[in-house]
Amino acid sequence: MQVTSITSRRNTRRKLQLLIVSISMITLKKGYRTFLD
Repeated sequence: MQVTSITSRRNTRRKLQLLIVSISMITLKKGYRTFLD
């Protein structure tokens, strides 16, 4: 049970990291667009 919980925690962390990265990339793209415009 503990092992599965640890793996699930790692998966959630990876998902959170991916979400944060995607959001940061989108914000950067928007920032670049506004800067160029």
